[in-house]
Amino acid sequence: PFIQYYYEYLIFDLFDYNLDKKWEKKQKFPLNGKEFEPRQYKSNIGDSTLYLVVRVLEETEEERLKKNNQKVNYSFSLLSFKFDPADTNSIFKSTSIQLPKKYISDISFEVNNHELIFAGFYANKKDMEASGAYCIVWEEYSKKVRSTHTKDFDKTFPNKFYDEETIKLGRGEGIRDFDVKDLQLTNDGSIYLLAENKFS
Repeated sequence: PFIQYYYEYLIFDLFDYNLDKKWEKKQKFPLNGKEFEPRQYKSNIGDSTLYLVVRVLEETEEERLKKNNQKVNYSFSLLSFKFDPADTNSIFKSTSIQLPKKYISDISFEVNNHELIFAGFYANKKDMEASGAYCIVWEEYSKKVRSTHTKDFDKTFPNKFYDEETIKLGRGEGIRDFDVKDLQLTNDGSIYLLAENKFS
């Protein structure tokens, strides 16, 4: 994670098909003084909007040390802005993502037909074992929640992803070993989470 300071920003450059630069945009974060991790970005080409999901740490490392607290509390937010060549220095709009009251490990999202679809894994907080997946659908412009679904995994679910050698080494026992990479939609409305199992 890193902290957004006053003088820091992302730079977006727009090029045409001939690779001639058309414009540049400096975009600031609305998270001054907060530690956060950019997770994934997607764009709605139709109306020139870019979306970025970030994981926001509720306390800085210094604040945690003062309280002798090793536990990291975090939330997820959706940042967005419209590509406007006339607006060369602006700030992301931020919307908090209200996730199910479970131990969420990661998130991915997609923009489709004026809907924002978020999905990821959750775990048993005690042992971090993968225990289910969630899916949330928003209306794109109003940010109104259309639906929220969770799906608990059966007890043998984690075993499908680990070989014997991995288990002997003591890895692969928790959802921390899964790194969500992307979310894909199919024509029939099915949702696929693409995740990397880093230790098998």
